[in-house]
Amino acid sequence: MSVSKPSLESTYRALMRCSWDAIVALDSRQCVVEWNRRAQELFGWRRDEVLGREVSRFLMSEANYRQFDERLQEAAARSGSSTDGSPQRLQLVMKGSSGVELPVELAFELVDSESGKDCVIQIRDRSEMQAAKQQLTQQALEASLLHQITMLASSADSFEEAAENALRIFCNLTGWPLGHVWIAHRDPARLQSSGVWHFHKPVRYAQSLMSATSDMSLGKGEGFPGRVWENEQPLWITDVRQDDSFIRRNGCAEWGLRGVFAFPVLVHSEVAAVIEFFATSEMNPDPQLLLVVEALRTQLGRVIERQRWEEDRGRLAAIVESSSDAILAKSLDNVILSWNEGSRRLYGYTAEEAVGRDASFLLPAEPHGNEVKIVQAVRSGQNLSQIETVRRHKDGTLMEISLTISPIQDTQGKLVGVAAISRDIGPLKRSQREVQEREARIRLLLDSTGQAMYGIDLEGNCTFCNRACLELLGYESEADLLGRNMHSVAHHSRRDGSVFSFQDCPVQQCIRTGESTHSADDFFWRADGSSFPVAFWSSPIYHNGRVDGAVVVFDDMTGQRRAEQERVRLADIVDSSYDAIIGRSLDGTIVSWNRGAERTYGYSAEEAIGRTIHLILPRRLEITEPNFASLIRHGEPFQQFETLRRRKDGSLIDVSLTVSPTFDVDGCLIGVSTIERDITQRKQREQELHSAKEAAESANRAKSEFLANISHELRTPMNAMVGMVELSLGEQISPLVRDYLQTASESTQVLLSLVNDLLDFSRMEAGRFEIEPEPFHLRQLLDEAMRTLSLRAHERGLELACYVEADVPDHLEGDGRRLRQIVINLAGNSIKFTEQGEVVVHVMVERRDDDEVTLRL
Repeated sequence: MSVSKPSLESTYRALMRCSWDAIVALDSRQCVVEWNRRAQELFGWRRDEVLGREVSRFLMSEANYRQFDERLQEAAARSGSSTDGSPQRLQLVMKGSSGVELPVELAFELVDSESGKDCVIQIRDRSEMQAAKQQLTQQALEASLLHQITMLASSADSFEEAAENALRIFCNLTGWPLGHVWIAHRDPARLQSSGVWHFHKPVRYAQSLMSATSDMSLGKGEGFPGRVWENEQPLWITDVRQDDSFIRRNGCAEWGLRGVFAFPVLVHSEVAAVIEFFATSEMNPDPQLLLVVEALRTQLGRVIERQRWEEDRGRLAAIVESSSDAILAKSLDNVILSWNEGSRRLYGYTAEEAVGRDASFLLPAEPHGNEVKIVQAVRSGQNLSQIETVRRHKDGTLMEISLTISPIQDTQGKLVGVAAISRDIGPLKRSQREVQEREARIRLLLDSTGQAMYGIDLEGNCTFCNRACLELLGYESEADLLGRNMHSVAHHSRRDGSVFSFQDCPVQQCIRTGESTHSADDFFWRADGSSFPVAFWSSPIYHNGRVDGAVVVFDDMTGQRRAEQERVRLADIVDSSYDAIIGRSLDGTIVSWNRGAERTYGYSAEEAIGRTIHLILPRRLEITEPNFASLIRHGEPFQQFETLRRRKDGSLIDVSLTVSPTFDVDGCLIGVSTIERDITQRKQREQELHSAKEAAESANRAKSEFLANISHELRTPMNAMVGMVELSLGEQISPLVRDYLQTASESTQVLLSLVNDLLDFSRMEAGRFEIEPEPFHLRQLLDEAMRTLSLRAHERGLELACYVEADVPDHLEGDGRRLRQIVINLAGNSIKFTEQGEVVVHVMVERRDDDEVTLRL
């Protein structure tokens, strides 16, 4: 592998921490000499628990170790040949600290060392690939946070210089105002100030705190730093004012310092230093900060062991080269600096072809949507984890990959490049798309069927449901039912409200017996608490020969139940009808015969059904009776008609017949139905009424002739009386007599009008009545009518009045005589039926045209 030397160590360190695989390095005796964080997480042993132990003693079974050792020996035998020395791969089962066996994929490569052939192993948990990806993300984030501390600590010439850099970065990161380093001396075992301080910003109490600390010498357990030394673990003091054991409590309280945090720096399990930090506010333990502190104190401890960095370099290079993923490093100007074997397998280019070239040759002609995000992350030094994008292979084909990017910084913390880990996810994406397409087709099929259906697991919990199921049960979306117990949702009670136990449920029966069940008369419950009748089929689902659940298909039987109830209701109506209702087939065979037919014709249903309609036809009608079915089939209309029928006793009766066609479910004519009513008595009554009508009409004609004759005979003396009164009014008489004669004249005029009305009545009956229009004065006509009725009103103690609206015209043309009679009749009736008060004749205009007016009285 070609590597640019200035970035090699930084690149390997960044990749070591962002790797999502367990890394284990063995020396020539197959003892563990390197054990990364992922290995600790995967197998449960800490690094200090496994260093120096033979891998066969705790990590592999005898059979798995034998397989690994054989492959290791084969690799050692080939290492001196000119053949390709690519990493060796195999799949094994390894053991964790809890004894649980883990299926893993293992890749290893031999590395030359002073003691012989060392072995670097990359281990991937095949059962928890997704968890490994998440772990890689966390590692990448932590690597970015700790990168500066790592670079500064690794470049320092002394522990004091590295500690000073660490204090500065840590104070900048946390915002704490100051930090200080204690050195642990072996002989005597005392803690003393190193004189290394960092103040985040100038403070007034700096000299006072340094003076108070410089002369202090603490043993294990003495003071707060001594307790950290004794416990070998980070410790916190939330508020120094509340801790009497903190020696500098009074001074810190005076200077405004509250919280204190300290952690030990270990070298070979011994405390070499204690680093303390002060804050102006109260401190509380922070788990995330402890992770950073753990890495920080590890880095500071490694400064004391500088020589181990050179030994680690070869191991880290082997790790990158043996990775099954494509791992490369790029400068900030996008030039490829390193290219491992995984990159060659993924992209098809060798290291010689790729290193030194601009990485844009890997991009497709049309960049993927995530490329802008990737470029921004590279330029800003951000971490990106598992970003899906597209890259181009050497043969031109495009590949879907998952990309993780981590920044590379130099010893001064300056961004100098990026490390990228790529993994081919094409097969995974294709499988996902195939699954999605298959699920979409199944969902379309389920939702397009008219029948409601849902699936359940062995506990009765919903695994899927279609649209028809949601609509019938009253739910909005599939999420409302998934995971819920369907017996509790829709089948928890019987129709009467009594509890329907889960064990008795026939839906669950098919899971217990492995056989399909069917119920045509059951009830399900909707989301709103209402129930509805259903017919359902429950069928078991088999997986690997065992029942794994069931599919339930059901239909809403509400419509069918109503139709059945309606059919029964109509049948009852037909059977209870007083009329005879008879159904016959197309050939005239009687197929139905209700109780009304039994009463009408005397035959029972057993006697009539199956015989032809000729059973009740008179002989003379057997040929002339129309073929109703033939008429309906040919579209010829016919109406309700009356005819004769023969009873069982041989008597003939008149019937009224109504005919209706009968169709099957496909709309085909299958017969006719007739409603037949016995109208014999009605026919007799009609004849009697006809005779009575003729007699009444004869008598009415005689009455009309009599009225006409007597009217003419009465008019002659009445006219004479009118004339004599008018002559008397022309003589010289007293006012009182004149008033009497005037009243007599008006009354005789009324009587003469009545005689004329009698004549008009006779004319109306004779059809010769006519209106006789002539000019008249409306108000005079009304005054005369009121004077005629005044005496009658006075006798009943009533007040009689007439009110004519101002816009009512006075000079009119019409039949004034008949209008006067109408007013007298109406007002006379009112006087007759009014007990007390007044009777008022009110006249107003209803409608008016140019030459016509309509009045309301």
